[in-house]
Amino acid sequence: MRCVLGIDSGGTKCHAILVRDDGQVLGWGETDPAEERRRLVAHPGGRGRSYAAVLKAITRAIGRVDYEEIFIASVASAIPLDFLKTDRPTRIQSCKVPEYEAAMIQVGETSGVVALAGTGALVFARNREGSSAHLDGLGPLLGDHGSGYEIGFRAIRAAAQSGWHPRRNASFAPAIIKICGGNPNDPTGISLLRYQLARRDRSEIAVLAKIVSEAAKNGDAVAKRIIEEAAADMADTVYDAVDLLKMKDEPYPFIGTGGIITGSDVYWDNLCRLVSKFAPRMNPVRSDLPAVVGVALTGLAKMPGVDFASAKARLFETTRAFLQSKLSRRLKAA
Repeated sequence: MRCVLGIDSGGTKCHAILVRDDGQVLGWGETDPAEERRRLVAHPGGRGRSYAAVLKAITRAIGRVDYEEIFIASVASAIPLDFLKTDRPTRIQSCKVPEYEAAMIQVGETSGVVALAGTGALVFARNREGSSAHLDGLGPLLGDHGSGYEIGFRAIRAAAQSGWHPRRNASFAPAIIKICGGNPNDPTGISLLRYQLARRDRSEIAVLAKIVSEAAKNGDAVAKRIIEEAAADMADTVYDAVDLLKMKDEPYPFIGTGGIITGSDVYWDNLCRLVSKFAPRMNPVRSDLPAVVGVALTGLAKMPGVDFASAKARLFETTRAFLQSKLSRRLKAA
């Protein structure tokens, strides 16, 4: 049996999906370092990219499936191979898949603008003439404008200030302070000093964006401001890309991907509103499937002898069914 193994190792979590060459999903694996922080070591790009996190996601996706040939498509260059069967030869091929290419193929486009906001952030644009621009993705010190890290960092600062004055009160502050090991009853923010002085994995800060996003959805003014400011930072990067490539007045897809964009309607709605001001003909599109599906789809496109259109349709259909079944099992267990 021929399979594609898609791997999307982000800064905060890692997803892996095993797909037969006809698009049938065979297995799914994920590692969420926010839940397994004590067992996973830090990594410069975030715990989701650590060797242990990627290997665990792969192992869960493959399970006990037997295969004779495997095509590995991954957003990262380094791939753990410990999962390979040692009792028999296996044909292996692999390719590195840029995150923006996975986002484009997932929505069926070859040109347009990709805005990625997850743990980090970047913008990629390609016009119909083939010219392209890749901006940001520089990490939290030099860039990552509009990223989960930026939102988490602002959330910690807002939590520290929450007790200073009623106008600074944030509903999410107690949760943030507790996670950071501070005292929620301390109005000065001093109890967070120890957290500030320790060396932190960037995924540890980026994961706080979920709390802020939920508070913004529920109407918290401070949370909404943080999300809106992050979306504005991303919009500034989008402007630079489309202006450089003279795409502002042309109809192109505006593709949103990454955990922040797919998980926060407040962020996405604000980003689309801001982009529409300088690029009114952009068509916003946000896939309802995880980004790893686009990674696997890229692998299928490169595998010889695959009926791509049929495999793509089956991949989308079986992924939705697979994830729905997985969600149902979780709800029953709860």
